[in-house]
Amino acid sequence: MISRPAHIDTVYADDGLFMHRLKWALRIAISGCFIGHGMWGLVCKPGWLPFFHVFGIGDDVAVSLMPLIGAFDIVVGIAVLFTTNRYLIFWTIFWTVFTALLRPLAGMGFAEFLERGGNYGPPVAMLLFIGMEQASRLSGYDAGKHIRRIEQVLRFSLFLLLAGHGGIAIAQQVVLIKNLDFISFPVDRSSLLLFGAFEIALGLVVLFFPRLKGLMWFVLFFKLFIESIYPLRGTAYDIFETVERMGDYIIPLALIHIYHTYDRSFSS
Repeated sequence: MISRPAHIDTVYADDGLFMHRLKWALRIAISGCFIGHGMWGLVCKPGWLPFFHVFGIGDDVAVSLMPLIGAFDIVVGIAVLFTTNRYLIFWTIFWTVFTALLRPLAGMGFAEFLERGGNYGPPVAMLLFIGMEQASRLSGYDAGKHIRRIEQVLRFSLFLLLAGHGGIAIAQQVVLIKNLDFISFPVDRSSLLLFGAFEIALGLVVLFFPRLKGLMWFVLFFKLFIESIYPLRGTAYDIFETVERMGDYIIPLALIHIYHTYDRSFSS
């Protein structure tokens, strides 16, 4: 086993800039998710209707509730930028997991839940970050242990969102087909299978070999490209889809920051 310097677990306690950047990365990921999601509520996105049907709520009532839900989401998204109150973060975890689970409950497939890993991963990581801040005031504080836990949550979330997106490609999701067709990518069954297999394989590489040179930069630009197709293909409102997936881009960026600062591999 490679030995590590004695200071390695305390470097973070002394590196306020590292902590500051990591915390703001998580804040922006959560905020973007909630603001983007909330904006869809304000414009009463028709695609939300099946989620209300899960609870037996009719379309008329659903349309009246959407702006209220959207406005509350936006308030939460803005609040996260100013405070990381533990109870606020608990709510963001609950809401992101709940809304992600609505997709398979509405018959859209479990891959849709996995693909939202970029939504619920950052709030979980933020909760761990809050715990790290509190633990730093205690004797026996092990900063390295806390950072490793945050890294593991982010890495697993990145795996889930990549594998989930690959899963919806294999399942031939209509929206994804339209996006790929827009950039002239073949959308026959075999091509979609290959695209999905590529994303799942990429997710596995992220999970087991996260520090491969250039890997996280590739994932960052790949996700930015894929999710930027929404507003290019659709209407101006579709920028909300890109914003809602803020975690998809922030997670690899946060991992780059962690790996650049921390000289011990997190792949184990």
